[in-house]
Amino acid sequence: FMGFPVLYFVVYRGFSWAQLRAYLGVRLPGLRDLAVVAAGLVGVFVLVVATSQVIDLLGLTAAENNAGEVAQQSPTLGALLVVASLLVIGPCEETLFRGTVQNRLREAFSAPTAITLTAVLFAAVHVTALTGGLGARAVTIGVLLVPSFVFGIVYEYTENLVVPTLIHGLWNALLFTSILLAGTV
Repeated sequence: FMGFPVLYFVVYRGFSWAQLRAYLGVRLPGLRDLAVVAAGLVGVFVLVVATSQVIDLLGLTAAENNAGEVAQQSPTLGALLVVASLLVIGPCEETLFRGTVQNRLREAFSAPTAITLTAVLFAAVHVTALTGGLGARAVTIGVLLVPSFVFGIVYEYTENLVVPTLIHGLWNALLFTSILLAGTV
C-alpha cells in the first residue's frame, strides 16, 4: 500500500520527496491536529458503537475479520498486530487511500464526492479480510464505512495525512487490544 503511491508520485509524476510530502500533507501534528486526533478517535468509537447497536436491533450478523481471529488464537501475534496497526497498517492504508486516492479524486471532484468514493473503496477492499457469508460481509463493509468517512473528513479538514493515520492506527490498535483483553477474561 505504501509502495504504489511512492512509485506513482516519484516515478510517474516526477515528484521530489519534498513535493511528495507537501502533496500528501505529511507533517508533524500541532496541538490543533492532536485535538482532532482525540476527537476523531472518540468520534469513530461513538459512531461504530451506534452502528453496531443498529445492526443488533435489525438482527443482522457481521462477518469476522481474519486478523481479529488471528489475534484471538495467538496472543503473541495479537500483540504484534497492535504494534503493526500503529507502525504499518495505519500509515500504509492512509497513504494509499487518503493520500493517494482521495487526493487524486479531489483534483477532479468536490471534497464530499472524493471522501465518499474513497470511503466506499476503502471499505470494499477489506472484503477479502472477512470470513462469513455475503450478507455478513456486506454488514461489516457498512460498518467499515464509518471510520473511513471519519478518516477522510479529518484528512480534508486538517490537510495533514498524519492525523487520519494516527486515528486509524490507534483505532486498529484499540480493536486488537480489546480482542487480547477479551481472551484473558
